[in-house]
Amino acid sequence: MAISPDSKKKNALTKESEYGVMGIKKPLLEVSAKAEEVWGPALGGREKEDSLKVMTGTVEKYKELYEVSAAITDSIKRKDYESIVEEYIKAKRFADDAKRLTDSLRSSPPTDSQIFQILLAARVWHDVEIQIEDFKRDVWRRLVATQSGSPRAEGAVGGQDQHMELIGILLELGVTDNPIWVWLLSRFDHLKSKIQTTSDRSKIELEILRRRLANGERPTTQIIASHLRSLGRQTAEDKPTSVDSSEIVELWEKMHTYLSNMLSSQGILGEVVEFWQTVQSFIDGRAQKNLPVGMNGHSRNHHRLSDQGTLDLQKGTVELIDMIRESVFEFFADPPIEDISSLFSPLPPTPRTPGASQLTPSALRDPRFNFDPNNLPPPSPKRGESWEKFAFWPPWSNSLSGVHYLAKLLVLVGTGASEMAAVSAVNKGDIDAIERLKTLVSGARERCVSAICAAWNRDAENIKVLEDWRRSPERRDLTRIPAYFGSFESAVLTGMQKILYISEAVVKPGFADVVSPPPAKLLQMVRSQFVTTIYKSLSGMVENAEKTVKKAEDDWTTDNDGLASPVAMIIATSIGARTVNASDRVSLVPHLQNDLANIIRMFVCS
Repeated sequence: MAISPDSKKKNALTKESEYGVMGIKKPLLEVSAKAEEVWGPALGGREKEDSLKVMTGTVEKYKELYEVSAAITDSIKRKDYESIVEEYIKAKRFADDAKRLTDSLRSSPPTDSQIFQILLAARVWHDVEIQIEDFKRDVWRRLVATQSGSPRAEGAVGGQDQHMELIGILLELGVTDNPIWVWLLSRFDHLKSKIQTTSDRSKIELEILRRRLANGERPTTQIIASHLRSLGRQTAEDKPTSVDSSEIVELWEKMHTYLSNMLSSQGILGEVVEFWQTVQSFIDGRAQKNLPVGMNGHSRNHHRLSDQGTLDLQKGTVELIDMIRESVFEFFADPPIEDISSLFSPLPPTPRTPGASQLTPSALRDPRFNFDPNNLPPPSPKRGESWEKFAFWPPWSNSLSGVHYLAKLLVLVGTGASEMAAVSAVNKGDIDAIERLKTLVSGARERCVSAICAAWNRDAENIKVLEDWRRSPERRDLTRIPAYFGSFESAVLTGMQKILYISEAVVKPGFADVVSPPPAKLLQMVRSQFVTTIYKSLSGMVENAEKTVKKAEDDWTTDNDGLASPVAMIIATSIGARTVNASDRVSLVPHLQNDLANIIRMFVCS
């Protein structure tokens, strides 16, 4: 007979049946439920009380840490950088302590106090880290945008010290990228962009003014005479505005401003020299001597520039100097710009900022040009004038304003080239750069002499328009033209001597001499041109004397051929003791002979 499974289960031994507790199990469960019902709230309340006591003690113990996040927020608003660093270090140490506690526990169960400490550290550090990362991104942006010599920024000690302050903050807070290297790199990019922008903008401005002059009317003989006669007892240094028209003088002044902006110690060259001095101070370790090393010295490795970084900065400095040199050399060596629109280049690329998103183009947008590239003056007409091949020579300018301003421009070139040669990155690192600087000075000088000689030759042909047939105050047997001619030639020769030797340039002793004496062929060119101007001036004076006297009925007619009409000049100045009667050949010839002889003694014989 088979036994059913239910019978086996009923008769099997179980734990309860073995120990005889089957019968009392149910009453015990009921008693346990009653006890839990009566004593449970009391026992649970005591555990909560203990838990609250532990939490209160922890809060009291770490009271300052609860306020760290709010303190950092307030310090950022107040730009109190010292407080930001202090609060950050406080939170960092608390987080590090909690981490070490977690590592020490390993598999051991933590106490309630330890649990609260770990949780509090995690929460505080999370809030602080978010704020500090946002703050560091802002500091990175400000550091990249901060340039030496800029106006003082709000909250900074000074324009030149602001970058050091921002670098110090980043080193205190701890960063992956080297803020010293990033700032130097941003400074290099800024200078490179500034050189290109200034060069392009100035060339456009100068060419537009040049085209307006070239497309204007040729100066009349009366205007030419007024400028060539303007010196008298004065010099171009005393009254530079009198030696040429206001439009031409304005263009000369703008050229001088352009070169001054590029080559003076207060201009871009001064900023490049300052940049290299800053680089040297970081390479030598002097600049970062007072910079913080960060918490636990973690930022100490950022204090030293790498060998490759040092080499790159040296090459970068030479590149900046080469850009300045090339811009100035092109100004003197290149012909006038045919296509101005090619200089309207796009904006420079946005710099990359470590730890931050790309800056928007509007943040760096610069109203670079006030000219409409679609409405520019037409190119200069080709009339065969000598100045058409010189971009640095204002159209219709005479040699008086030319020697005056070109002497000043070459002083800037000579001084600037000497300053560039004195930079150790150049004279100790790149010999070819020295040769290029010498070429700049010699090339600019040669082009200036060529332009002046051409203008000098043209002015010598126009000397005849200075004749007014009035007697000289010093000698009654002479007219005034020898004095006019003497003042003109002396001014040109004095200015030409300054241009040839660039004697007023400030040359630094002990460095490569990039301002060399003029070559013999240049001196010969000036001598030949001087002799030519003497002959042309004398020829013009003879031409004045040989001009046919107009008939009486034509005395009031206008003379448009560029010669000094004797009758017209007599009308302008009444005949008397102070005026030579140019219509009387008998009295005119001796005065002409005396004038010519005086000029020959004045220049040719001496």
